[in-house]
Amino acid sequence: MAHLPRTKLSQAQLMNKFAVIFDTDQDFFQQRLNQVKVDHYEKTRNSIDGSVTHLSPYITHGFEALPAIVRYLKMKHSLNTKHKLYAELGWREYFQHVWGHLGNGIFEDIRPAIPGISYCSEMPLDILTANTGIATIDRSIQMLYNSGYLHNHARMWLASYCVHYRKIAWLPAAQWLYGHLLDGDLASNHLSWQWVGRTFSSKPYLFNAANVSKYASVEWHCQNTPIDTTYEVLENLAFSPDVMPHTPRASLLQDPVPELFTTPPKDLVEKFAFIKKVDPKKLLGKTNIALIHPWNLKDQEGPFFQLGIIDLGFHQRFAWSRKRWEFVLTRMKHICRDILMADLSTTLIPLIEQNPHLNFEITQTYNPSYFELINRLEVCENTLVHPVPRFLDDPENLCPSFSKFWQQVTSKNSYPRP
Repeated sequence: MAHLPRTKLSQAQLMNKFAVIFDTDQDFFQQRLNQVKVDHYEKTRNSIDGSVTHLSPYITHGFEALPAIVRYLKMKHSLNTKHKLYAELGWREYFQHVWGHLGNGIFEDIRPAIPGISYCSEMPLDILTANTGIATIDRSIQMLYNSGYLHNHARMWLASYCVHYRKIAWLPAAQWLYGHLLDGDLASNHLSWQWVGRTFSSKPYLFNAANVSKYASVEWHCQNTPIDTTYEVLENLAFSPDVMPHTPRASLLQDPVPELFTTPPKDLVEKFAFIKKVDPKKLLGKTNIALIHPWNLKDQEGPFFQLGIIDLGFHQRFAWSRKRWEFVLTRMKHICRDILMADLSTTLIPLIEQNPHLNFEITQTYNPSYFELINRLEVCENTLVHPVPRFLDDPENLCPSFSKFWQQVTSKNSYPRP
C-alpha cells in the first residue's frame, strides 16, 4: 500500500497538537487524575506525544499530597513497584531524599565535572530565542514558553544539548528552565540536570538524531544537523572543550521571549491584592490558622483561616515566569482569605509570637528561605509543623544513587532509568 504524503502542519496547528492546559480548579485536577492510564503510560511514556499524566504541576505545588495521589492510583489501578509510573514517582522521592540531606548542596556539583572544559555561565541568545537551527531544541523551547510544560524526554534532550554540545554550565541553564516550568521543582529539576551533566551520574547523557526520530514526530526531527551522527562522535565532543556548531534560522517564537520575575508583574499585584502585613483584627474570633505556601496549595479541611504566604527572599534567588506566578497565585487566592507577600522572617514570626492564643499549622518544604523560616517556627509552642509528605521511606543515610535508594525502599535489585 502506498503511503500518503505527510501534511506539514502550521505553527498554530503544531501548538494545538502539543498544547497542554493546566487549570487551577480542584475539579480539573481531579479529572486529570482520573484520566491517568497506568498501562498506556508504561508503553508510551518516552514518546513526546505519549500518554503521560500531566500531574506534575499539581504535585509540585501540593494541590494534593503525593502519598494521597499514590493511594488513589493504587486503589484504581493497583499501582505497585512493578509499574513504571510507580518508579518514576520514586525518582521524585529520591530527589527529595537527596535534597533533604544536601540542602543547598544540590546547587553545586555533587561529583566532579568533566575535566578540561570551561563551561559558559550565561545562556546564549539563540537558545533563549528558540533559534538554534536544531528543530528538537527550538521546538522544546517554543513549547516551554507557550505552555509552561515540557515532556521529560525533551527536557533531557535540551539539558544534554546545553551542557555537552554547547558547553553551558548546568546551573544557569537549570535555573532558566526551572523558572519557566509550572512544575519546576528545585530537586527534580536541578538534580536531573546534574544527572544529565555527569555531576550526579557516572556518564553523560547524550542523544542523537536517531533517538529523536524514535520518540518524536517529524516536526522535532534533526536530520542533516550536527546531532545527526554517532554516539561515539557525540561522546568525544562531550569530553572535549569543543562546542557543537550551530546555524540560527528564523526563530519559532511568535512573541517576545518571556521574562522571569523576582516579584509578580504589576498587573498581577493589583489583581491579587497582596497584603504586606496581617491586621490582627482579621484574626479576631479565629483559633486555627493554616499557613499556605506555594508548595502546599491544598485546600485544608476543618475550621481554618487560610493565609497564603509568599517569601520575597526566595524569589530574589529563584525567579518565575508570568505563567507560573499566575498559576500559583490563582490557586492560592482561591483557597486563602489573604496572601501575605513580604520578608516573612520579619513579618510572620512576630505575628505568631505575639498571638500565643492562636494555633498555626504549616507543612515543611526544602525550598530555601521557607525551609529556614519553618525551622524557626518549630520552636514556637503554638505552631504545628507537618513533615514533607512522602509515600516511600526516607533512608536515614544519604543514598548516592537511585539504585541504592530503590533497593532500600522497595527491596528490589533492578530499577528504571529516568
